[in-house]
Amino acid sequence: MVYTPEFMFGILPAVLCLLALLRRVRPDMIPLCLLLVSIAVFGAFHPYQSIVVLVMVAFNVMALGAIYRGVGPTGWVVAGAAVVHVGVLIAYKYYLTDQLPFGLSFVTFLNLSALLDARSRPALAQNPVQNALYAAQFATIAHGPITRFKDLQPQIAALKTKQVDAETLITGLGLFVFGLAKAQLIGYPLHVIADDIATAAGNGATVLFLEVWIGAWAALLSVYFQFSGYSDMAIACGMMVGLNLAPNFNSPLMAKSPSEFWNRWHMSLTTWIRVYLFMPVFKQIIGWFQRGSRRGEITAWATATMVSMTIFGAWHGNAMAFVYWGAFAGFCLVVSQMPGALGRSWQRHIGPRISQTLLFLVLAPPTYVFFAHDLATLGMLMSAMADPTTLSLPGRMAVFMPLGLLGTFVFDGLLPNVSGRTLDAFLYVLGGTLAALIAPNSMQIFGLLPRQKPAGLTWRLSPGWGLAVGVLLALCIPTILSGVDTGFIYDGF
Repeated sequence: MVYTPEFMFGILPAVLCLLALLRRVRPDMIPLCLLLVSIAVFGAFHPYQSIVVLVMVAFNVMALGAIYRGVGPTGWVVAGAAVVHVGVLIAYKYYLTDQLPFGLSFVTFLNLSALLDARSRPALAQNPVQNALYAAQFATIAHGPITRFKDLQPQIAALKTKQVDAETLITGLGLFVFGLAKAQLIGYPLHVIADDIATAAGNGATVLFLEVWIGAWAALLSVYFQFSGYSDMAIACGMMVGLNLAPNFNSPLMAKSPSEFWNRWHMSLTTWIRVYLFMPVFKQIIGWFQRGSRRGEITAWATATMVSMTIFGAWHGNAMAFVYWGAFAGFCLVVSQMPGALGRSWQRHIGPRISQTLLFLVLAPPTYVFFAHDLATLGMLMSAMADPTTLSLPGRMAVFMPLGLLGTFVFDGLLPNVSGRTLDAFLYVLGGTLAALIAPNSMQIFGLLPRQKPAGLTWRLSPGWGLAVGVLLALCIPTILSGVDTGFIYDGF
């Protein structure tokens, strides 16, 4: 990933100082400076993989230039360039190499957004430097968010005149540290728990009922805290250079239904899929039916949902398990929303807590797709989750167990396949659960969700918040300097 000690403690401060200088002497050079810095940083940390990504960015700049100048039919230019982008992504993801060029998936989505937005508004694509910076900006090239071209391009053009004051810089620094703490202090330990259990299953060890469910919840929490943490860091970097990137997470684990979950999870990607994939498929299918047909609307909505989510799953990995995962997510969306589409509601009959529990039971198990190395391992984990007879208990409980029940349970501990102390694992899972289900999220704390009421815990420039940021950074530094692989699944994207 780009967020190394060299980047955080050397490159980023130097870039911010350089931008501050340019605002005084040559503000018109800021977009070009940011582009060159982004290319240099990306190339330095990923020298070979960056070539493919930067070539695709350059190709897209040429396509956008053709759209702006009106060279050839715009529709054909967009379609041809889109086929090239998708084809390169599919080739690398499924055929050419085991390791996808770093950032290629996110850059492909950014490039497609630029093409599709420029098709309807060619004037957005008039500046090649700004077009390149949109996709190659160091803050988003690794993990997103996928801010739409029509929303970010005007901000890039305004960098020449925008001033970033000290309060914005300090707020960005605070958000950056909060995101780092989420990823390193909560997400990484939870990742270890889930990975230990999935690895044990892959090695042929017996994984037991309770631990595999705890591992599933740890897996979901891990992906949430790591991904939302790195999204916070990207948004903070954008803030410090003068860009307002799209929020990416809004406490998705507080959701009560699959549709609400996906509206809160990876929101920039959800928006991309809705605008560029779901709506075109929906409009195409509904055109096959008589105008105003209720059956046509439901058929088009259900089909577009399944197609969109299946492609969404395939984007996440190069194994069929990801396709199944995406199709399953689409199926859950259709099933949960179908009663509403038919004028009925099921949620009001079971209450919010039961809805939330059912959502956990649906969402957590498939998260193992990011940790299992093959379908066989994933199958073993799913089988263990459906077999309560493999329940394992702490050894000391055997003393209190009636003789007739001793053969019913295994007394290898609650988490026999997890490295480290069981108590530590439980504390991480408990802490992550409380943070995800009760605490306000970082976007609320920093006031970056304008349509929502501010959280009770709100960021402001004060000694108390400064101390909190300092403590979090100090706690993160050992992990940062150790160079440990945090296992973040989107590092391979």
